[in-house]
Amino acid sequence: MKVLIVEDEPKIKTETIDDCLSSLGHVSDWAQNQQEANALLGANRYDLVLQDLQIPARSNVKASPE
Repeated sequence: MKVLIVEDEPKIKTETIDDCLSSLGHVSDWAQNQQEANALLGANRYDLVLQDLQIPARSNVKASPE
């Protein structure tokens, strides 16, 4: 399974999500904000997207309800 991880905290991604997914034999890409996620979604097909619900729209920008 190919997974897109949308998470702005590298420690959560590398120490938790990557370990779990790789132990199950899955491949993943990583986006740190919505802009990166949109670019990856436009260029690739994913079976699953795991997204932080408070992810900023752009790097170094506080998340908004949009």
